[in-house]
Amino acid sequence: MWESLFQLVPEKRLPFLLQAFTFLTILLPIAAALSATVAWKLHDHLGKGAPAPSPAVAAVAPPTSVENSTDLQAALRATQAALQRTEAALQQAREDLKASELRTQNAVAHAADRKITPAQRQRFLVASKLRPKGPVGITIIADNPESENYGTLIRKLLVQAGYDVSPEFSTITLHNESLVGLRVGAFSKETAPPHALPLAASLIDSDIPAFPVVDRRVPEGRVEITVGTNPAGAPEDFLPPSPSSSTPPPASTTSTRKGSKAKGSKTAAASPAPSEAELPFPPAKLSLEITPE
Repeated sequence: MWESLFQLVPEKRLPFLLQAFTFLTILLPIAAALSATVAWKLHDHLGKGAPAPSPAVAAVAPPTSVENSTDLQAALRATQAALQRTEAALQQAREDLKASELRTQNAVAHAADRKITPAQRQRFLVASKLRPKGPVGITIIADNPESENYGTLIRKLLVQAGYDVSPEFSTITLHNESLVGLRVGAFSKETAPPHALPLAASLIDSDIPAFPVVDRRVPEGRVEITVGTNPAGAPEDFLPPSPSSSTPPPASTTSTRKGSKAKGSKTAAASPAPSEAELPFPPAKLSLEITPE
């Protein structure tokens, strides 16, 4: 192959060609060495200017990002849980406040309710010990919880004192009329049982306000205690009815019998319609000056 190439070159050019090949043979290795040296210097210069991250840093960087994300999620869950606990505590506080307000309102509403104190109970038991006793009925105002509660207290007091108290309440429905206070009623002065006035006297002696009255709703020979509305809610100038100022109760007033414990009621036999007003009925034979020994 080389012989064929040399034959193509004229003989007079062969010395020149040999010199050229000899020159290139020397020059090309030198150029390659220079190129390698320049490349190595450039690479070293670039390496010093922007060093590549070490393998350790490259291996640690990704886990750091994952750990930060996990910490953020855990903090978010903790915050949400704390918020839920706060909301639950706030709701409980609202419910407690509402219950407290209801108890306060109920206490205020019943602050003026009539009660029988231990001292009143003891005085009544002593006052009625030597006085005549007999059957007693109790009438309360319909749809009036305070009247029913006070009537229950009166019944317990009378039972403890030895009276034969009806196990059921009678109820009276009021419309536009008023019925205030505690009243001991009998059909008339002539038919009032012997224990009617002494019962009123025992109540009065015990500082339990009561008025003896004539009440045509009460059957003859019986005594009926009517628990009217609370005097605390009546006008300050309220006075019990008198013979000159009282008027007959309207015919629309109704009376029913109510159990002492059951909430329902059953209609009792109709009482006689009142033909005259409720009047003080102390008979001449009885005196309020009766005192126990």
